[in-house]
Amino acid sequence: MMTVSQVFGSLLIFVLLVPQAGNQLKREQASEYYTKSFRAAAQQNLDLSMAYADSCLAIYQALEDEWGMAQSHFLYGIHERVRGDYPEAKGHFETFRQRMEDLADTAKLASVHFQLGIINEALGDLDGAIEHQYQSIAYYESQGNRLDTDHGLTNLGSIYRKIKQYDKSEELYLRSLELANEKDSNTGRANNLVNLGNLYAEQEQYAKAIDVYEQAAHFDSIENYVYGLAYVNENIGSLLGKQGKLEEALVRHQKALEMRLSLPNAHEKAVSYEKVAGAMIQLGRARRALTLLDSAARHASEGSILEVQRDIAQTRARAYAEAGDFAHAYQQEKQFALLQDSILNDEVSQQISTLNTQYETEQKEQEIKLLNTEKSLQEARLKAVRNQRLGLLIGLLIFASLLLLVYRLFRKTKEQNGIIQSALEEKEVLLREIHHRVKNNLQFISSLLGLQTEHIQDPLALGALQEGQDRVQSMALIHQNLYQEDNLTGVDVQDYFTRLIRGLFDSYNIRKDQIALDLNVDAVNLDVDTVVPIGLIANELISNSLKYAFNSPESSGKIGVTLREQGDALLLQVADNGPGMKQNLSELGDSFGYRLIKVLSEQLKASMHIDAEEGTSVTLRIEHYRRP
Repeated sequence: MMTVSQVFGSLLIFVLLVPQAGNQLKREQASEYYTKSFRAAAQQNLDLSMAYADSCLAIYQALEDEWGMAQSHFLYGIHERVRGDYPEAKGHFETFRQRMEDLADTAKLASVHFQLGIINEALGDLDGAIEHQYQSIAYYESQGNRLDTDHGLTNLGSIYRKIKQYDKSEELYLRSLELANEKDSNTGRANNLVNLGNLYAEQEQYAKAIDVYEQAAHFDSIENYVYGLAYVNENIGSLLGKQGKLEEALVRHQKALEMRLSLPNAHEKAVSYEKVAGAMIQLGRARRALTLLDSAARHASEGSILEVQRDIAQTRARAYAEAGDFAHAYQQEKQFALLQDSILNDEVSQQISTLNTQYETEQKEQEIKLLNTEKSLQEARLKAVRNQRLGLLIGLLIFASLLLLVYRLFRKTKEQNGIIQSALEEKEVLLREIHHRVKNNLQFISSLLGLQTEHIQDPLALGALQEGQDRVQSMALIHQNLYQEDNLTGVDVQDYFTRLIRGLFDSYNIRKDQIALDLNVDAVNLDVDTVVPIGLIANELISNSLKYAFNSPESSGKIGVTLREQGDALLLQVADNGPGMKQNLSELGDSFGYRLIKVLSEQLKASMHIDAEEGTSVTLRIEHYRRP
């Protein structure tokens, strides 16, 4: 039989342990929600992912668990990354990284640096992406966890492939494949082999690419991963077609189509139908191809996939032409051109047009407000003069009345001066707000163009979007300078050119040791209406040098940019020491860049001279320019 003290002791232990057991159950539940949220995000079920993440955070908040609350930022970062909001995702990951650094949690730091590498690559900061991926690998290895570095190595390989450093890319893919073999991961093996196949295909090593694609298919078959098998067969079919092995190419595309018909993705079904039809056309089976293209169009319309619809229209035109039906072929070519224009031009042009209209409207409204302010000021001054004259007249009659009127006039003038000062301050605030909004809108368009490039495979389309993004960015820099400086109407061209050229070098992935820059820009303040066309012209000329003067990965050289006052004109010169142009600028046809330079030169009343004997040098003498 238990004594009283034994019973009391047992009760005390129960009272102390029950809350602890309850808290442990809550932590286990939060951990379960964390895992479910992560899995739901991986499956792109974002609503369910967010619901689990919110439940996880609520439990940790109730427990006042700082580590758990910080961990929720990692979940929200994953959610925003899958959703495509990379800046928001980066904010969550950075918050989580700082907390884990405080806690010295190297396992979590390895994971968050891996995610930040993905985010920075998506945002175009390839140097930052490489740095984060190497930090992730270093943290894994510091824990003795070498096997979990394979994903970081794969991502690094993709980044180096993107900047055309193929040898480094191959080395990293092979290292990741070696780790996948050590882990005996069929999924990891297939993923790395597909990456290697894409790398070899990009270098036109078709036989080598097909060999590793076949190996990837073997491991996807073991895991019964239909998505991967369809993708591999489609890639092999495309490479066989490039080698002229048309019957084999058709078989591969048919295999890919057969697999995708069992999957729910309408986009991939449409792509496969179009690929099979293209192979049929090459084999002279145009009528059969047209039937397949009807099926492709039905699936493409389900998801409103403009890029696939464009490809279908182009393939249809080929099929009709092959069948001798040139009237329908012409109609499909028109449809292709319409879709191509919609994808590449209309969206960008509409955004820029809307932004320009908004800016011009706000500018006119501001001018009206300024005119009304000046009118009120003039009326106040006239009224003050009349009152003064009246005061003097009355002063001749009654001296006491004169003193009273003078006192009233003094107070009224003081109030009017206050009104005038307030109006002037309001004008300055409104001007800053206008420039700030214009800059934000231009940055928004630039971000939209950047996101669009991730879904474009056509190099011409990708180049057009990149050029549009650079042009928008050159205008955004002007308005950023205006609202950040005390001078709201003038732009410091020295600072503007420095930022513009730095942005172009980053945009074209130019390393510091690859191309030297000789910048010679006078410290001149110019009016906004002058800087906008000058900036766009400089953007086009510098972009041309970066694209065409040094077009091999090993090339290096020098670009010189000069802007100075010479007499009553401005002298703008962009020169490079590349191989030189084989034709005059006026012979380049009706390209958008040439027409833009021509129109802006006429606007500035500028004469242009081109020297292509040693490198390429374009000099503009600008007669029409204004200071603020």
